[in-house]
Amino acid sequence: MLFRTITKENFKKMVEDLMEENEVIGPKSRDRDKEGNKIYRFLKLNSFDELEMDYTRSYSSPKNYFLPFKEDLATYRLEDKGCAISTPS
Repeated sequence: MLFRTITKENFKKMVEDLMEENEVIGPKSRDRDKEGNKIYRFLKLNSFDELEMDYTRSYSSPKNYFLPFKEDLATYRLEDKGCAISTPS
């Protein structure tokens, strides 16, 4: 396997290029805990400067951004002769 590294300048350019036409998600500082440490969450970035690559641990995992916390898999309606089941569109 071939490993390559990217310079900080090229990384910044790559992220900015991605932001031009895509939604970019990354660690952002949102609050502070009781000890005054930053609390990070994976959220949409509006600029490269919002990206905080020195984060230690995030409050939530990146999957919380991509997967819904709650999702309706099916709904049903009780009727006289049973029930009608429908799936969300």
